[in-house]
Amino acid sequence: MLITLLSSLLLGCKGEPVQSYCEATCDWAATCQATDGWVEDEAALYENCLADTRALDASCAKAEEGTMDPASKKALESCTNAVNAKNDAGECDIFTLQDPNALSVDALPTACVTQGADAQSVFEAAYTSTQETNEDLCNRFTENYCSASSECIIGDLGGSIPQSVKDAMGGEPYDICVTRLQSQTDTCIANGMYDPEESLSDTPNTARQGARRCLRELGDLSCEQINGGQLPEACAASFTSTEDSLAFATVLFEVAQEFQAASE
Repeated sequence: MLITLLSSLLLGCKGEPVQSYCEATCDWAATCQATDGWVEDEAALYENCLADTRALDASCAKAEEGTMDPASKKALESCTNAVNAKNDAGECDIFTLQDPNALSVDALPTACVTQGADAQSVFEAAYTSTQETNEDLCNRFTENYCSASSECIIGDLGGSIPQSVKDAMGGEPYDICVTRLQSQTDTCIANGMYDPEESLSDTPNTARQGARRCLRELGDLSCEQINGGQLPEACAASFTSTEDSLAFATVLFEVAQEFQAASE
């Protein structure tokens, strides 16, 4: 009887669940990463972030379960409102680093100091858990440029490539491009060239951020630029040397030229 009475009292004290600091921050991080064009499953990225952040802050569970005391809930809401405002405004530089100077511990909304000692560690976890991996970025860099090059080649050939040309070349332009660049891609992966920053206090990885900027500018390039070896100036940082940059551009140029010659 006593146990039943105590259980009833406890249940009666339970309030409505509210958005936790972990949920707000992970939603912001995952939403921003999706704007950069590489996220295939935003929901999965969000859940991965939640797993990492919840492990660092027990108050997230209290908010989500509705067991947070009124004073703490009020302080939390000032924080989550600030985070949601940044998310709604599309303030994503801290996650996408379109401005390399955005990488800073100061990116945490000041209203979230109410979350105490865990505030910074949760924010760091949201940042690190939602970053594109080195391997994925190395592959995406090659694949996106080869895809754009292939589309240009197909367009130049009237919208389709005759089977005889494919037979002569040994396959599709995209596959040939990726294969010829495989050595560079493998080296990028093996050397951790595009490793993500491990902390908001790290110096930005110049090569990584150069590659991301280079990919963002891909959509603005003409076919003449893509297959003419004219990569944007922003792409220079994507490579370890001028020779590597030239070798990459040369593959795009040569594949396009070879398909053109095979079609004549």
